[in-house]
Amino acid sequence: MRVSPFFTSPVAVLALAGGAYASDDAPVSAALSAAREGAWSSFVDARTLHEELRSGSIVLIDVRSASKYAQGHIPGAINIPAEAWRTPDTKPGEGVGSLIHRLPSGLPDVGYYERLLGAAGVERGHDVVVYGNFAGKADGTIPVVILRWLGAARVRFLDGVGAEEWVKTGQSLTPTPTVRPPAAFVAQPQPGVVWTLTDVLGHLGESEVVFLDCRTEGEFQGTDLRGNKRAGRIPGAVWLDSQTLLDEYSKKTIPKDRVLELLAERGVTPEKTVVIYCQTGTRCSLPFIQLQDLGFNKVALYDESWLEYGNRDDTPVEAP
Repeated sequence: MRVSPFFTSPVAVLALAGGAYASDDAPVSAALSAAREGAWSSFVDARTLHEELRSGSIVLIDVRSASKYAQGHIPGAINIPAEAWRTPDTKPGEGVGSLIHRLPSGLPDVGYYERLLGAAGVERGHDVVVYGNFAGKADGTIPVVILRWLGAARVRFLDGVGAEEWVKTGQSLTPTPTVRPPAAFVAQPQPGVVWTLTDVLGHLGESEVVFLDCRTEGEFQGTDLRGNKRAGRIPGAVWLDSQTLLDEYSKKTIPKDRVLELLAERGVTPEKTVVIYCQTGTRCSLPFIQLQDLGFNKVALYDESWLEYGNRDDTPVEAP
């Protein structure tokens, strides 16, 4: 087994959805039972957010573009646009973009995020709510995943299209920007969250690792090349289109029990390490958060996803 610096042994490495680190089967089972009860803990509705904002303890981050933020945002929100969270987009075959920022060595640039968040007045211990587009978008849930990887204490997402949901409750938007005083964001990167190609290739065919492909059916089956050099999927991957995890009309998350059914039908179970991928690591962010909420404590993101995997000649590909 080849292991890169990103990977750690599949024991409990994540407790970022508000649970606790687990080191044996009993605590895991208890955590799973608790996690599956009630509403999603990682997603908040606009009415609840309005009530919580009155306490003054919430740090609200608008991850839409600066222009949209200037047109009108939820009062009190700071703006850290989506493009600040990852590297620029690239087309297939022109290199890998939309990545977590890296050092020349290829390791994640934790210092970049400490500077970005500290300058915006965000600390690791803050109670953070992110909003923007709906879940599974670059200007949606990607910042939630990054903040959790960095060890943020509590990070939630305003379910649906944030500003629209806020207005539906009868609240107004404001063009007046909010600026927080600089702070010190001292990251505690969580091991095993970000996987590289080395990690993926080193764990193909392992029964305790499941690769969850959340692209469209055409991409998974290899009928939609989407501009990539090669079509198909990672060998042994199971398919669950991320769009099925959202309500078609409201773009809000579907109920927990339905997500659990969809996962169980595909053999995605809590004792396995679940590695999620798509085209650019963007759509992955929705199931990543949902699995954490459901008590899965071995969830990883293949950051480069098919934009890397499907544009190389040396990666094994499975296709009909």
